This record gives sequence, structure tokens and C-alpha cells, in this order.
Amino acid sequence: MAKKDDRKKQKKRKKEALKARKWAVRNEFPRIEIVFDGNDEAFMLAVEEVIQTFDYANEEHCPESVADVYRLLRSVGLDSLTGYLGSLDFVEFTERSPVEADQFVRLQNWALHVHLGDWIFRQLPKQYTESPLPYYFFQVAPKGRGFVLSFKFLPRTDLEYQRIWHSPCDPTVEIRGRDYRVGFTKHVFERACQRMSLTQPVDYIGMRAINGHFQSCVYYEHVLLENGQDALRLFGPCVYEIGDIYMRDVAQLKQADMTASEWVFVIGYCPVELSDKGFAIGLTLLFPGYKNTPEAALVKRTRMHPKLFAELQTASFDNSLGAVYMTKNLKPLRWYHHNGIPQVVRLEKPLYHQE
Repeated sequence: MAKKDDRKKQKKRKKEALKARKWAVRNEFPRIEIVFDGNDEAFMLAVEEVIQTFDYANEEHCPESVADVYRLLRSVGLDSLTGYLGSLDFVEFTERSPVEADQFVRLQNWALHVHLGDWIFRQLPKQYTESPLPYYFFQVAPKGRGFVLSFKFLPRTDLEYQRIWHSPCDPTVEIRGRDYRVGFTKHVFERACQRMSLTQPVDYIGMRAINGHFQSCVYYEHVLLENGQDALRLFGPCVYEIGDIYMRDVAQLKQADMTASEWVFVIGYCPVELSDKGFAIGLTLLFPGYKNTPEAALVKRTRMHPKLFAELQTASFDNSLGAVYMTKNLKPLRWYHHNGIPQVVRLEKPLYHQE
């Protein structure tokens, strides 16, 4: 009986020691505040359960170089963190983490804006990650000395026969002399996860980037598809590597011309339905070259060698931004651009909402 009691006491002491260690670690690292501002209760609880398993001290969860950035965030706060470049504290930081000064900003951005959200995303059941938008969105953002995890996606409106999502910036598009508010069905976001994300299947970065685009985009162009249906032409900014691919390899711009910030590329087209409530409702997302797009119509009406025609048809089938990024198969886009439908243009109006 005494041995049994000793084993119970020993087990209890180990449990308390583990709990004390976890509290010590959590005091050393940023706290994670969860704001339950989403609409799917089961999903929010699933994310909360995953968060409870995250351990800053576990290198499989949090590499030491990232953990050092987290310690700095907890110690000095977000506003002061960037001031550590070139400071004595940064020298001490680099002594513990073999990171050069020019790499620190990239590491800092990854640690503060990507790592934790990406880790959570990869732990979630597939039912929440295979096609996360519009219902299963979340993001993790640094604030003060910690992180805030929230679930708020775009504002939504329930019309008489369907639910749509729209930007809080409330963009409009002119169609036949009337301004329509821009909104999208869930199918647009499902297709965006497949056709706008640079990685397949979509990951946390892709999900967050798609959300950010639809949150802030205020510029859409009205076009008519080959079948006569109204549609919106969607643009993306020529930034980062994907922007360089479009400017350099699709439009074949000179290096000196690539510095202009107004360059954008064609993401694709959303066929729309015009509602009597004043919305132009996007129904799906078509990549350039898909059936009924202006690019597909251009290929049809242009006289060319049958081999080139077959090549363009095959290359455009089931194409996507991720496929362009990963395979660098740019021949169709380059052909569209140089034969009448530019894929890279300069906008006179801002693409995104500006404060």
C-alpha cells in the first residue's frame, strides 16, 4: 500500500513539475490571445485544441532561431523589435542564433507573420484545410508582446437565394452605365484556393494571401466573355517572385521598366450575375485561357499552325497561378500578351484600398 501511495505521489510531482515548466516557458514566450469572431463553432474549437498542444520549447514545433525572435517579441514588444538591427542586443541575438543581419528581417517576418499560423494549419484535420475559404479562415498576427488569433473573414450578405461575401472597402464596378457592388459566392473562394494559391494544395500563406487580396482589392474591370456573359477581370500586383515572372518572362519588360509599382498581372475572370439588390455577384474564377475567357476566344479566331493551336489548348487546360509559378510554363500567357490580350498592364487607379 505504501509503495502504491509513493507511486501516486511521484506521478503527481512529475505532473506538477511539467506544469510548472510549461508555465515558465509560456512566461518567457509571447502569449496567444484567441478572438472567437468566426461563424463556425466547431472549427474555432478545433483550432483552440491545436493551439493548446503548441510548445515553444519543442524544436519540432518551434525551431530555436524562431524561438529567439519570439523571446524578443515577448521582451521588448512589436514596436521595438525592428530596432534591434545593429544594436548590442542584436549582436547578442546573433551569437545565440547563426543569422546574418540581412537574413534577420526575413526570419523576423517568417516568425511573426507565418510560422505559428502555418504550424496550426498543418495540424488541423483535412476537412478544414483542403478548401479552407470562405468558412475555415483564421490568421495569427503579432500585437504588443504577443499574438492575436482571429477568425474574421470578409463581411457576408444573405440575399434572397444565396449568400455572398464582399470586401469591407465596398468596391464597385460599372456595367452598362450602372455601378454595382462587387460580391462573390463561396464557389469563387473555393476556386481561388485552387487557382490563385502559389502552392497546391493551398497552405496557410496562400489562404492568408487570398483573404488579403479580396479584403483590400477595390479595382475590377468589366468584360464580356465569349458566350456574352458579364464578367470581372481580376488583377494581382507584380510583387515578389511571381511578379518578376510576369514582368520579366511573360511581358518581357526591360529591367529598368520593372521598378514601376503600378504593374499588375491578370489573375483571371469571374463570370457575374447582376442582382436587383445592386450586386455584381462573382460565380466562379476562370484562369486566362479557360473556356469562354477572352484568351480562349483569341486562340480560336487566330490563324496558326495546328501544332501551336493544340499546344496552347493543352497548356491552358486546368492551368493556375500555382502551375505557372511551379512549372514556369509561360508560353500560353506570353502568347496571349503579345497577340492582343496583355497579361501585364499598368493601372492608373490603385488596385488596393489606400488609407
